[in-house]
Amino acid sequence: MRPEGTKNEHFPWSATISGVDELLERLAKIPIFSGLEQSCLEHVAKIVVPFSTEAGHVLVQPGMVGAGLFLIEEGEVTLSVHNHDIELGPGEIVGELAILDDRSIHSTRVRTKTPTSGYCIGRDAFDDLLAQQPAIAVPMLRVLARRLVDTVMYH
Repeated sequence: MRPEGTKNEHFPWSATISGVDELLERLAKIPIFSGLEQSCLEHVAKIVVPFSTEAGHVLVQPGMVGAGLFLIEEGEVTLSVHNHDIELGPGEIVGELAILDDRSIHSTRVRTKTPTSGYCIGRDAFDDLLAQQPAIAVPMLRVLARRLVDTVMYH
């Protein structure tokens, strides 16, 4: 984990977190993590990369290989799928479909509608999380099911 109060140099839009306790508290408020045991949350805290970006920033572009997912903590993003826009906000996940299938590429564009902050999790780190903490799969399946319905409805 990075030293407290520092940014990740690989992600210029990354936010700062003042300490591990603050990070654990913030992660516990995200719906897919809210029911997890403390040990699982601690594992999640080791792999997330905080981010913060201004309105208009493209997080996901169609045709990109899915390298990670974004958990939105604050702000709003617009997911554009098949000429239809879906607004997502705090507690939502984007990029989850492509991260679960290593052959998959993104089919949607995700652009920040407002200044947005949250957390990124890379594909390898997410695979490790699923292997070590399978309980995370249940809330993730709910998100996937809802996203699949949205995709089919607007195809």
